[in-house]
Amino acid sequence: STRAWNELQHLLEGKDFSVAIISKSGTTTEPAIATRALRWMLERKYGTEEAKKRTYAITDPAKGALRQMATEEGWETFVIPPNVGGRYSVLSAVGMVPAVFMGMDWKGLLKGAMSVGRPLAQNPEALLDHPAWKLARWAFQMSEAGKSQVIYFCYIPSWSTFGPWFCQLWAESLGKDGKGTQPIPATGVTDQHSLLQMFLDGPKDKTCLFVSAPADKGILPIPAEVPAQWQYLSGQTFGDVLEAETIATRATLAEKDVPTVHLDMADASAESAGKMMMLLEAATIFTGWLMGINPVDQPAVENGKKLARARLGMAGTEADAARLAAFTDIPSVNTEF
Repeated sequence: STRAWNELQHLLEGKDFSVAIISKSGTTTEPAIATRALRWMLERKYGTEEAKKRTYAITDPAKGALRQMATEEGWETFVIPPNVGGRYSVLSAVGMVPAVFMGMDWKGLLKGAMSVGRPLAQNPEALLDHPAWKLARWAFQMSEAGKSQVIYFCYIPSWSTFGPWFCQLWAESLGKDGKGTQPIPATGVTDQHSLLQMFLDGPKDKTCLFVSAPADKGILPIPAEVPAQWQYLSGQTFGDVLEAETIATRATLAEKDVPTVHLDMADASAESAGKMMMLLEAATIFTGWLMGINPVDQPAVENGKKLARARLGMAGTEADAARLAAFTDIPSVNTEF
């Protein structure tokens, strides 16, 4: 948006910066536009040659518009493996290069992921005993039993952004041929005071992936002097409160017969995060197999991209433009509010 672009220019004003462009094909509209805009910003600030040194491309190793542009411009590149789709790519250079720039423990992430994935790679016959397969079996059986929604309920505060990541992974992989379950992101304790009411007393069509780790008992100690109605909290910490809320929510889900799998993580470290990410990626693939659908394509999403390109006047999209016109020509019924 214009506002976001203006905010970005303001943020970079007076600062040194480089640009990492991430796109497997280079033809997706939004990153293609951003690439050219950021390239202009770099060249204006540093000149053409220095701008090239400050530009990195994370893309397909051999083909695509971004690969061609990177080769022509002499940009340093990192590879997205050809057999890895976007939503499964976070543990490749797609996620690891930004992680290095951000100072994250990227080695820990990979170590955790490999500890979960290695047994499958080294001994495929061990599939039936692997936790990702067991999780997939549970998810498939729940869908067969009429459970149409899966809640990703995360009670690790620093992991709250994993909710949207899981939802894309699950929805884009499994929502095909009238099959799949709708993922819902929820963060404890925030959504405990909002969405939980629907989870517990709404339609009995939900399952839950409940993610937690031991709470940090050393944060935000509660003063000894508190009002009488809060005296039971005296001497405890926010970590104690989080632990109590976590256990209470799990117990309430059980009482309300919401089928729940608890991912009991050892801690909130990068290594633990890597373990969870690989577990959920593998479980998503296996669930797709059990459902009899392809968990690595996204035909409906691609259809929307085609119609958007037609709307913008891309050459060769006349058939898609006609399909879009069939929709836009439908008379609207408008109500002012």
